[in-house]
Amino acid sequence: MKVKVKVLHFTYCFFESIGTFLYNTLRNHQKFKPVITALTLKHLLHSPKSNIYKLGISLPRPGMSFFLPYRLAMLLSLRKIILQTKPSVIHAHYGPWGCFILPLRKITSIPLVVTFYGYDISLPSRRKVWIKRYRKLFKLADLILAEGPFMKESLIRLGCPPQKIAIQKIGIDLSQLTTQDSQLTTPNITFAGHFAPKKGIMDALKSINLLRKEFTDFTFTLIGDGPLLPQVKEFISHNKMNSYTKLLGSLPYDEYIEELRKATIFLHPSHTAQDGETEGGAPTTILEAQALNIPVVSTTHADIPNITLPQKSALLSNEHDIEGLYNSLKFLIRNPEKAQEMGKLGRDYVFKNHRIELTMHELEEKYIRLYLHCHAEP
Repeated sequence: MKVKVKVLHFTYCFFESIGTFLYNTLRNHQKFKPVITALTLKHLLHSPKSNIYKLGISLPRPGMSFFLPYRLAMLLSLRKIILQTKPSVIHAHYGPWGCFILPLRKITSIPLVVTFYGYDISLPSRRKVWIKRYRKLFKLADLILAEGPFMKESLIRLGCPPQKIAIQKIGIDLSQLTTQDSQLTTPNITFAGHFAPKKGIMDALKSINLLRKEFTDFTFTLIGDGPLLPQVKEFISHNKMNSYTKLLGSLPYDEYIEELRKATIFLHPSHTAQDGETEGGAPTTILEAQALNIPVVSTTHADIPNITLPQKSALLSNEHDIEGLYNSLKFLIRNPEKAQEMGKLGRDYVFKNHRIELTMHELEEKYIRLYLHCHAEP
């Protein structure tokens, strides 16, 4: 494929959070020109605005987008953009938005790729309507992308034919994650993520509280916000952790990276929430921490073992194993040279497996194979 063809990207919102995995995909295309469409737009960073189309008005809740009159209007708008821009492939991000755009697969005959990211995997266990919607999606979509083997198996259990699923690793832009020698003399353990049950924020606090009983010379930095913030504040206050704990809230991406650079250990003990929600894949923050030479303390949850080098770049415990997390943190504090070695192994791993140039090449090769397959003569 010698000419630069187009791929239409669609989701509910570009971009809902400081997360950069979608942003990195859109700005690092090599053979394809992206056409960016969404029902609403936020945090556009430096995206190419000339290629971005906002389809609708902002709604109180994303689920309202499936109300029939609104959905039909948005699909008609999308169809006009498709006729105007003539993409060779449509790529929907997150399972629900693959379902949303699915009628256009029949109308346009353009191959449809859908990437699952995490929360969308556990939707059918919480709302039965998604079982039927996903079955239809798995039947009509041309290619389903999963971050790793755990997510792939989860999709198969939901009814997706294995032959329709391909692994597509999250890409990390290492040019934005340059490393520097740490000037810190005291350990700085950092958590970054949405304060939601699956992220393990309360387990992180419990392990830090245990650690404080043995070590007094360290800081604990929390970056993020979310529904568990009141519980986080209450735990910190009740256990008298204020003197060594910093709550920074949600930060713009550049500020988040600057704070992450100050970390000597990255702590992120994800687990399955009571409502069944999981990471599905794995947090991008773990990849970003490894890219910055930071050793990771986490869990054997979802695809986390598949985006780290267990016991080499990351020390992994079972879910809810507070003592295991504590022992891992204690080991890294007591062995700074080993922690430094683990950090370097982590960056090497990200470079070899997750750098954006590599993952984008793999993604575009998938587009090309799919396009050629769908246009092959019978």
